This record gives sequence, C-alpha cells and structure tokens, in this order.
Amino acid sequence: IVGADIVGMPRWLSSCPDNEGTFPQVTWDSYLWRACPPNDYTEYQNLITRVVNIFSQEGLGDFYWGAWNEPEWTFYGTDTNYYELYKAVSLGVKQANPDAKVGGTNDIGLFARKWLYNINDTVIDAQNLSRTSEPLMKTFLQYVADNNLPLDFVDWHFPTQDPKSKAFESQVDTVKSWLQSSGLDPNTPIRIGEWTVGSCEEKAAGELSAAYVLAMLNEMARLGIEFHNHTSLFDQGGWADSCWRYVGCFSHAMGGNRPTGVARAKYNAFRMISKLLPQQLNFPEI
Repeated sequence: IVGADIVGMPRWLSSCPDNEGTFPQVTWDSYLWRACPPNDYTEYQNLITRVVNIFSQEGLGDFYWGAWNEPEWTFYGTDTNYYELYKAVSLGVKQANPDAKVGGTNDIGLFARKWLYNINDTVIDAQNLSRTSEPLMKTFLQYVADNNLPLDFVDWHFPTQDPKSKAFESQVDTVKSWLQSSGLDPNTPIRIGEWTVGSCEEKAAGELSAAYVLAMLNEMARLGIEFHNHTSLFDQGGWADSCWRYVGCFSHAMGGNRPTGVARAKYNAFRMISKLLPQQLNFPEI
C-alpha cells in the first residue's frame, strides 16, 4: 500500500500569493502563501486531477491520497475552507482514477481543533488564536456525509503515546462512533498517518524505541489497522532543537558532527518483523 498526502498550494492558485509570513513552529521554507486555501476550488480540483493522471500514467495512480498534513494548524484557513479543499481533492482524485483511495483529515491528533486564521495576517500569534469548538475530524465527517463525498479511509496521527494505555483503542472506538453518528460506515478503514516515539535524549532512541515499535505494531494488528506510516526514516533535522529529533530509523547529522545513516534499534525491530512475515505474530497481553 502506498500513500501520498497532497500538501501545499502553488503561488498562482493561492488566495494569499503575497503573504510571505512564516509559521513560527517550522524551521524549513514555509511561506504562508503555500498554506492558504485556493483562490478557485474548481481550478484546484482540476489540478489534482492532472497530478493523479500523471501518476496513473506511470502505474501509480491507485495511491491512498490524503488531503493535506496536520491541517488543523498547517492549513492557513478556516475549518470550512478545509472541507471545501477536501471536496476538491476527493472529486479530483476520483475523476482521474476511480480506483484510487482518498481520505482525511490527517490531523496531529484525533481531537485536534482547527486553528482559525485570517489569511491577511503575516504574523501568527498561536497563543491567542481562536479554535473551533469541536474536533476537526468530527465536523469533517459530518460534512462528508452531508455532501455525499468519497471517503475511503480516515486518518490521524498518534505520536509518542503508550500503546498499552488503551488511549489508542479509545480513539479507534471514538472515530467509529463519529462515523456512525454522521451516517457513514463505522467500518471505514483507518490509516494512522504518523506514529512514532520521540525523545529529547539520544540514548532513549535505543532499546526503548525498539520495544515501542513492537508494542505499537502489535496493538494496531489487534485493532485491525493494516495501513500506517512510521515517522520517520531519518531523524528530523528540521527539528534539531526539539524532542522530535531522535525519531528516525536512521541517524541524521542535523548540521553537526554526528554521522548520518546509522541504523537505530527501531530499524532492527522493523527488520526482525519483516523477516518473520508472512507468519502471523500473536504477542501475549502484558
């Protein structure tokens, strides 16, 4: 299974093409005009169709396509803007390839509420931004149902939480209840867009992270979740000053003298599982 998230707005299609403010939390090139809603949703839908067509011509069109990444804070618009963006993405994908899968919201967490931006602002005051009263995922599902839009999967992120705490199982139960109350299929497939264990200390990227990988894989298998993305392949150099810097399966120099490409313990956990497949692994409850 291959997934691709459609993120970023071309400047010519952005509703704030001259806004060169930046997100304060992000250290890479992230002008706000890249994150604004499109100035023409029909043209944006046509663009999505062209993009998927290009992949389809290479035999890659039947991806699992996601609409944005963590839109509750990286999409510089309102919740309504995001619903309209998803509508354009979902219809554009299906127009190009009816067999392709499309879903959302890929939030940072299931209960994340949408930050409400003014696209004319060049400075973000995150502490004083208003937010929606309901989680973006919950209201998104109702919009999808009300507008009879395609929805082949739902996805969100589950970073650095104990898989044995039952928090993950509770989130799965919650999203199923939201699907059902919206009039959608409660058995709609789930994709975990990102999951990982991060640490402020490099030593915690050793055996602890390998144990976490095995426990999380076991929990997702127990809950019937077959599609998920581990974050990330390499340590995240863009977050060199945060506790996300030691999340990779391989080390990253992050501008210093550390080696790049050294396999971490979690890589060996994945490697061990890959060598055991296709056997079904059943771990006892601990």
